[in-house]
Amino acid sequence: MLQLYKYKIFLNVLTHSSLLNVISYIVCLSLFLEFMKMYQSLFVNVNRVVLCLSMFCIYFTKAIHDSVDLDVYIESGCPISQSFVLGELSDVLQMQDIVSILNYKYVAFGTSNWDKETKSFICYDEDECVTDAIQSCVLYKLSNQSTSILNGDTSYQAFPFIQCSETYQGKSNYTQECYVNNVGAMNTTVAWDEISDCYNDDYDKVMMLSSKSTPDAITAVPYILINNIQYNYNNTDDTLLGLICAAYSGAETLDSCI
Repeated sequence: MLQLYKYKIFLNVLTHSSLLNVISYIVCLSLFLEFMKMYQSLFVNVNRVVLCLSMFCIYFTKAIHDSVDLDVYIESGCPISQSFVLGELSDVLQMQDIVSILNYKYVAFGTSNWDKETKSFICYDEDECVTDAIQSCVLYKLSNQSTSILNGDTSYQAFPFIQCSETYQGKSNYTQECYVNNVGAMNTTVAWDEISDCYNDDYDKVMMLSSKSTPDAITAVPYILINNIQYNYNNTDDTLLGLICAAYSGAETLDSCI
């Protein structure tokens, strides 16, 4: 009987939810159902119990997935990347209701690669490698955790610096100015010297982490994923904001999506 209920409830959720919600729902409900199998004698009305569990898991699933993943992969010296960062991305990150539901990650590496023969990183040009590494150092040092390059937890905080850097076409000789002028906007006490030391001492480390954080599928930048689905920046029928709003399934009304 329990297996039959699992099947019916699964079909109901499957037709009304995203794949991520379905998976979370199944995990949640399965745990309760396994508990019921162990103590069936305690439950007189199985139908009512399963209905209650179903409603709980629906609300539980909704609560933990009221967000949208936005992963942005660029090359700091790429004009198209700069246009995206200073245009659509900048606009979206100024909308606080949108920011509140975003899991945002930014990585500057793109199609760069590690040359085994020279044992060095190859970017579009040498200066781009410098700026990419400095941007990664900022992501790292804002939390003092190098894993921030992988999980993106400082990407939003670092954006004032990123935005300024891309305003100057990603030229490395402007990175110090951009950082110092945006310390207040980033709400950090991390001094430029720490960023500079990171670049000089941990260049290979931060570039390797940026490479690890970048999907192998990238062939051009900007490469943008919304809930792991690629957003074609060149498709004029779509907008970053529109796709984020479409991907959002939470209960809160977002004014920027109206």
